Formats: sequence, C-alpha cells, structure tokens
Amino acid sequence: MIKTAVASMDEVFGTHTDHAVDWLTWRRRHQTRARWFHQRTRLNRDYALVN
Repeated sequence: MIKTAVASMDEVFGTHTDHAVDWLTWRRRHQTRARWFHQRTRLNRDYALVN
C-alpha cells in the first residue's frame, strides 16, 4: 500500500480539517494584506520620486 500525506488525501476527497480551513483562511488574508502594503509602499515611493 502506498502511503499518502493528509494534504494529498484532502485534495482527493475534498475534505479539510478545522485547522486546515483556519490555516487557509489566515494564509489568504495574509497574502492579501501583504500585497496591499507592498503596492502602497511602491505607490508612495513612485509618488515621492515624481514630486
């Protein structure tokens, strides 16, 4: 029998534990927040260079 990881079983069966759902939610929120701050920093820098 082939051993499989929990993550691969989740992909196969489409099931997630509460912890996995919480992790995915946190990760998406963090990525969105990081993208927003990154864009804000770049825009502020570009604006300062123009003025």
